[in-house]
Amino acid sequence: MRRLLVLFLVGVLTSLSFNGVLGEEDQNFPPANASSDFSYGYTNVLIEYADGKTNELLAGYPSNHSEEDGLDAPIVDNLDAPMIFFIGDESESIEQYQWLQASLAQNGIISFVVQSAFIGEENPSDMLLLARNAIAFGNDTSELGEGMFLDCNFFHWGVGGHGLGAYLAAESLYNWPNEYASPPRALFGLGLEMVSQQEHNISMILPRPSVALFITGTVDEITPADEHVEPYLENWPGGWQVVHAFGANHIQYQESSTFFEGLVDGDPTMTVEEQRQHAMHRLLPYINLTLRGDDTAWFQAFSRENGDVPSSTEAYYDEDLNKTRLYRLDEAYLSHSAIGIENSSTVSMNVTTRAGGMAEGNVTCHVDGANFSGILSGYESTCILEGQAISPGIHSGYIKISDGSFSDWQTFTIIRESTPMSAFDPAPVLIFSQRGSGTMESSEMAVDPDGENIQILNATLLGNLSQLSLSYQDENLTISHVQDEQWFGFANASVHLRAGWNDELNVTIQIEVRDVNDPLQQVQPVPPLTGTEDQGPLVIDLKDYVEDPEGAASVIDEVMENPDFEMNFDGTILTITPSDNWNGAAIIEVMMSDAVTEPISIEIPVQVQSMDDAMIVNQSAWNLTMDEDAGISISLNDFAYDIDNELTWRVNGNSQNVIIDVYGQGDNATLRLTGVENKFGLDSNITLNVSSPLESYQYHLQVMIQPQPDVPEITILTTTLQESRIDVLWTIMDPDLDDTYSFRILWDHENGTGTHACTGDDEKTCASAIDLPSPRNDTMTLSILVWDEAVNAWSNEAKVDVTFSGELLQPSTQTTSDGLTTTLFYLSGVVIILLILVFFSIRKKELEIIENNETNDADESQNIGLLERARAKS
Repeated sequence: MRRLLVLFLVGVLTSLSFNGVLGEEDQNFPPANASSDFSYGYTNVLIEYADGKTNELLAGYPSNHSEEDGLDAPIVDNLDAPMIFFIGDESESIEQYQWLQASLAQNGIISFVVQSAFIGEENPSDMLLLARNAIAFGNDTSELGEGMFLDCNFFHWGVGGHGLGAYLAAESLYNWPNEYASPPRALFGLGLEMVSQQEHNISMILPRPSVALFITGTVDEITPADEHVEPYLENWPGGWQVVHAFGANHIQYQESSTFFEGLVDGDPTMTVEEQRQHAMHRLLPYINLTLRGDDTAWFQAFSRENGDVPSSTEAYYDEDLNKTRLYRLDEAYLSHSAIGIENSSTVSMNVTTRAGGMAEGNVTCHVDGANFSGILSGYESTCILEGQAISPGIHSGYIKISDGSFSDWQTFTIIRESTPMSAFDPAPVLIFSQRGSGTMESSEMAVDPDGENIQILNATLLGNLSQLSLSYQDENLTISHVQDEQWFGFANASVHLRAGWNDELNVTIQIEVRDVNDPLQQVQPVPPLTGTEDQGPLVIDLKDYVEDPEGAASVIDEVMENPDFEMNFDGTILTITPSDNWNGAAIIEVMMSDAVTEPISIEIPVQVQSMDDAMIVNQSAWNLTMDEDAGISISLNDFAYDIDNELTWRVNGNSQNVIIDVYGQGDNATLRLTGVENKFGLDSNITLNVSSPLESYQYHLQVMIQPQPDVPEITILTTTLQESRIDVLWTIMDPDLDDTYSFRILWDHENGTGTHACTGDDEKTCASAIDLPSPRNDTMTLSILVWDEAVNAWSNEAKVDVTFSGELLQPSTQTTSDGLTTTLFYLSGVVIILLILVFFSIRKKELEIIENNETNDADESQNIGLLERARAKS
């Protein structure tokens, strides 16, 4: 059997070599098969070469056997069948795709499966070329025999593959040599594996019908679509569709797989049977469309059962079907190969189905971005190309017939002739000022009826003017004034223009360089203007430092303000008066012009030498006033200053009333005065000295210390408890001599009553006879407070705790340590106190005492002299 199949390949490949016309698709298509009428027969095919190498293929074919296994079963007689050459995945055996071959055979399709190792990766068409050479030239091991497969149709065959085999199949079709007839006209792939990114020529025209079908699984993790089939098809020169089957993986397109293959592939949600049935549901109509010429199979093959957009519940799709070639077209014919803007040309083309029947579809024509609608009448399609819609030039266009995505096209060439440009009349004028430049666009020189961009090919100045230069680029012409800067006048330039691809025109433009009133120019720097501090104004005439190119007179327009100077100007003369005591360096900015043009800035350096000034003393500042017990700080800058030198300060002398110090020197010197406690009055015992490097000054400070009232402070010295009163001896400390007081007595914070007598100056001694409270506790707190009307404040609160007992409330016989009774001791103390008070009342002035008794019904205070109180007590 192996010898018989070698002869089969001789018949097949001899037919491939010697039948058909290059590039033309045979209209004698094998008949479409309505159902699976055949059984599956298969056999091994061995190719032997003279060098001893062999290659083995597995052939699948339609048979009528009824056996369980179709190995070496007879082929159907008188069969007109398309053929598929299928390449397996890398390292897979030829038996791995019998499920595919069985389905093809049952539908009347012959197939051959070859291992991918049989195909040269660098040149995939080796698969067919090597087989052709083996048949065409033969070898010593070949023997002719009965050609059992010669009934198949060798003009309608295709290639397919799985994984690496799909990639090699696609490359074999793309690289099919032009010198060989009957190229493969079908291409399909399962889980294509891209070995390397191919730079396909997108403008290449593939054999009709120029449409490929690729099926891949969404869980294919061996050759995921976004890494393989999608990038591979980026520049594919024909139409294509990729079917992404939901839940399909890579290895279920094989009869069997290894454990390790299963580890690297995705987990399918389709069963093996579902995945293969899904593939064949598209592949069988695809083969009927491409190799049997059955246009009705288009809808199922490319998932268009529900409209012109692919849809299915089992997959999603990517596609580009713009370059499909699904009709039979003659060459396009033009009624006029060249037209102008006002003309038109009719392009026509005969159209049939690929099987030669009458076609249906819409006709359009496309030329360099311009689109035209056409008609299909019978077997002829036509478009009218309007010249005004096409830009000038030689264009490659195409006429297209389409029924939705089902389409075909044919190219043609048409020449759109240019309409001559027209120069503007009068000629345009390019105007610019001296020492400047001007630019004119080509659209200002001429107009093109075709609307094309006008380019400048060449331009020259006329008259050999050395004052001007010329440059141009694309659509812009630039003229510049480069020499003899005061020159102005007229010139001409010749410009050569081109619009579109062959429309050229020479034009002449005028150039006008206009005179410019130039601003002043500074001809030399202004030297420094020097002077001495407080010398007076500085004067300079600026006319020698500027000039006007046109010879006009110059003037000072403005002088920039400077706080250190007073400035005046008249014409070109500037007067600068520095402020009093100012010295140093400065820049004066002056704006000058010819009274017409924009002013220019002139800088004038000014240098003023310093001079020592006399120290200025403010003698009135030596008279100071402050409050008693207060302190003040005064900046010595108020006393004297020297604008040129730093001053030194010091104080001399002593005072009993105020402490005076100097802190810091120079501008930071401060005089600090601190009053001695309770001292007031005029003090002039201290002198203040100030000196500079040139002179010194000394004067007595006159410090008036204003007296301030003091809050009295009281202290209880002794207490003596009597039957109905308590006698208290206490003191008032108050530096103020003539203050008037009010007294307040409290028993446990409740008002009490009593009489008081006081004598003394800053420290006063007081005796009080205070009534005992009723009722009373065993122990109570006695408090005495004094209200000073001068200060308008209470003194401190003097307190003493008093303990009462029954014995103390009766005349007591208890004696002190010297033998006197307690009663006699207290009485003698009171007598002594009263005698002392009487004595002081004779020698001192009387002190008015206001008795404050808030608990009595009588609100009137009693002001009684100390002497009278003492006498009253006696």
